[in-house]
Amino acid sequence: MPLLEVRIVDALGLPKNKTGITHPDVYATVTLEGVTHATTVCRQKTDAQWPDAVWEFAVADPTSVLTFSVRGVYSPRVGDFLFGTATLCLAGLARGVPREFCDLLSGCVTPARLRVVLTAIDFATNDPAPVAATENEAPTAADKSCRCVAS
Repeated sequence: MPLLEVRIVDALGLPKNKTGITHPDVYATVTLEGVTHATTVCRQKTDAQWPDAVWEFAVADPTSVLTFSVRGVYSPRVGDFLFGTATLCLAGLARGVPREFCDLLSGCVTPARLRVVLTAIDFATNDPAPVAATENEAPTAADKSCRCVAS
C-alpha cells in the first residue's frame, strides 16, 4: 500500500488558558482514513514545537483528506479542549518531494497557525511540486492546489 510521511512541525500563536494568565499544555493529532496519531504534550507553550512528530500512513485513496487538531490539556478529571482544526487533501503531492503547509487553525480564538510537512513516499505524480511564490509574486492556483477548506 502507498505510504505518506506526515510531520507536524509546530503550532504558533495559540491563546493562553481561559484565565488569560498561564500558557496551555498543548498537543496535536493527525487522522487519515480512520488512523490517528498524536504528538507529545508541550508544557506551557503558546508556540508549541514537535521535532519528533513524524509518522507514516498507509494510503488507500490518494485523494484522501488529513484532519489535524490542536488541543490543550486541562487535567485527567476535566479532560482536553480543542484550540482548532485544519484539513489538507493529498491531491497534488509530488512523489518523494516534501511539501510544507502552514494553515490557520479553524475555530481558534487567535490567528494560530499549524505547520506540517507532507511527503508522498511512493504514490502521487512524478512531477515536481510547485515552487512557493516569493514575496514579490502572488500565489498561483498551483500553490494552493492541496489546501482544503478548514473544518
